[in-house]
Amino acid sequence: MTTPTTLAPNPTARRIGGWAMILGPVLLLASTVAFITDGEGINHGHLGGTIGVWSCLALSLAFIAILRATEPVAPRAAPILTAIAVIGFAAGVGFNIDAIVAADFGREAVDAATEETPYVLLAFIPWGWFAPLTFVATGVLLWRTGGGVPRRSAGLLIAAGVLFLASRPARVEPLAVISDCALILALVPMGWSALTGAGTSDRRPVPAT
Repeated sequence: MTTPTTLAPNPTARRIGGWAMILGPVLLLASTVAFITDGEGINHGHLGGTIGVWSCLALSLAFIAILRATEPVAPRAAPILTAIAVIGFAAGVGFNIDAIVAADFGREAVDAATEETPYVLLAFIPWGWFAPLTFVATGVLLWRTGGGVPRRSAGLLIAAGVLFLASRPARVEPLAVISDCALILALVPMGWSALTGAGTSDRRPVPAT
């Protein structure tokens, strides 16, 4: 049995991952608030969609860093989840651009496109589900392996993923805000730990005593 480092020993990688863990969920909450206050609800608005693109880029970097750190104890699961995370947040960029388009044309582009060409839905589904799947699956992985992360953070990741699925497709705004807050509480302490060097080591994992 091994004990993994919290993040890569490379200082540059730690800083990139740390800042991404902080900015990603904060920007996601800012995007949700912008959709509610400046647009016409979830996934409909210029400002919310623009901030949402930035949040997806940051979250992609954040989960790459987290999952790379779990590779010593999950050599098969971590790369698979990394692929799922990258695909999921790439799809998230697409949904946020669709939100910007919806603000101009009064309806979501995916709805309009699928009326005449139903296969267009494959550009969004199932890839859009990969983001909340990333939250839940990463939370479960961290819960089971430890990964140098408190179980509270792992549990909050799972909750964020479940609430994401419950709120975004149905556009339940209060649940979406709660989901984003859960993600902040899960990731920001991990990002701060990475930036301050807490819980990291310059050595490779060694057998636990």
